[in-house]
Amino acid sequence: SELSQRKRAEFYRKFIDQKVSVLFESSNSAGWWGGLTDNYIRVRVPPNAIVSSNEIHTVQLTGVMGEVAVGQLLLGEDQDVPNKKVQIIYEESRRTKVLPMLCS
Repeated sequence: SELSQRKRAEFYRKFIDQKVSVLFESSNSAGWWGGLTDNYIRVRVPPNAIVSSNEIHTVQLTGVMGEVAVGQLLLGEDQDVPNKKVQIIYEESRRTKVLPMLCS
């Protein structure tokens, strides 16, 4: 509904300019990679981002486009995120061949 879309966009805007960990799932037909943060923000990064499915990367959120937050993939030292819980969950699950459950 229109109300839920507006509330989602308001929530996503609170995270603009913040660094978040994103578990990437897939790319769309235009090449944009999409995934989820630990608090279920749907994120997309431009096609020039080098990621693969089931990888966690740090993203600097830059805006909201429709029903997703958009951002820039960070590399190197720029990717420090205060909360590394998602990365730990993911690494543990890779050893047991179970996909991670994202939770805050």
